[in-house]
Formats: sequence, structure tokens, C-alpha cells
Amino acid sequence: FFECEHVQELKTKLTTFANDFVPSQQQFRQFYLWIFDYAKQPNSKTLQLDLAITLWKIILKDRFPLLDSWCSFLEKEASHSISRDTWSLLLEFVKNVNTSLDNYNSEDAWPVLIDDFVQYLK
Repeated sequence: FFECEHVQELKTKLTTFANDFVPSQQQFRQFYLWIFDYAKQPNSKTLQLDLAITLWKIILKDRFPLLDSWCSFLEKEASHSISRDTWSLLLEFVKNVNTSLDNYNSEDAWPVLIDDFVQYLK
């Protein structure tokens, strides 16, 4: 899709793509989920934390008002990788939970990392 061999190359192309492309919600979701598979190491089930943070800062820049807090939280509290489950459900969190977090329900099936993030903000 982007035919990049280095992270910096991918970052540059993603930034240009993100600025030029205004997708429907469904197109954005497909793109977002595709990025996880594209960016992870070939035989890995997870995405390196630093790469995930870089990608989120580009992809979710104007979509996630709590992005800076999320990235700060991850840098302080997270392990070394992001699972597919956390990657995909973060997009659901962005779409469905408001910035005050008053509609967040910890009984829903959120990954522990997202539950911990909400606690971190409170």
C-alpha cells in the first residue's frame, strides 16, 4: 500500500495521506486496522509500543482529544508492546467514549490497558 522500508518513510507518507484523505468512518476503520498488520514485525502478534505511539500521533491526531494523555500514559505505564485487541478497541473507545469519560463503563469488554488509562485520568 505505502511501500515503505523504514519507519521514517512510513511516518512521512502517513502524514501526507492523513492530511489529504477524508475517509468515511468505515474506510477509516479499515485503514486503521490495516495499519496494525502493516506496521508490526512479520511473525509478531503485537506492535512495538514506540511505533504504536508514533502511529497513533499521526492517525488519531484530529480524532482523539485525549491522544496526548493516552500517549503520556503509555510512555509511563505500558509494557513494551500493543496487542491487536488494544489497537482495535482503542478506536472503539475514541468513537464511543466522550472526553469527560462519564459514559465509560468499566463493565464493558475493554482491554485492561484502556481500563487502566481511564483510572489514570481520574
